[in-house]
Amino acid sequence: MLALVCVLAAAAFGLRTYRTRAPKVSADTVFVSAPAWPKPEPRPTAPREPSPAKEWRVLVGAFTHKKDAEALAARLEGLDWPVSVVVPVSATDSLNKVVVSGMSEKATARRLADSLGKALGRRVTIIEPTGTRAR
Repeated sequence: MLALVCVLAAAAFGLRTYRTRAPKVSADTVFVSAPAWPKPEPRPTAPREPSPAKEWRVLVGAFTHKKDAEALAARLEGLDWPVSVVVPVSATDSLNKVVVSGMSEKATARRLADSLGKALGRRVTIIEPTGTRAR
């Protein structure tokens, strides 16, 4: 529509309009397309061992008194996983926590948390390894 208005306006003022056309292609012209980039072959990767800082942990309980935390840790000594009592280190944290650590996979931590929760009749929490949320 705009092109028609421009042509009519040019005709009214005595101006000539020029249309640019693509050059004509002769019959012997050959068009060549560039080859596609080859897809890189995936390199085999070896399974990596989990680093000690990247382990899943299970928080079994948190107690105000250290002797209560140590009593629960003593009950859990028969597990195949290391059990420890984490004492508070800051003024805002006043709880002694019983933590089971050493799991390299979330599924293992989930199974352990479910079985400990049922056996002890308490709420058990899974603690993610540090640095995994950023991925």
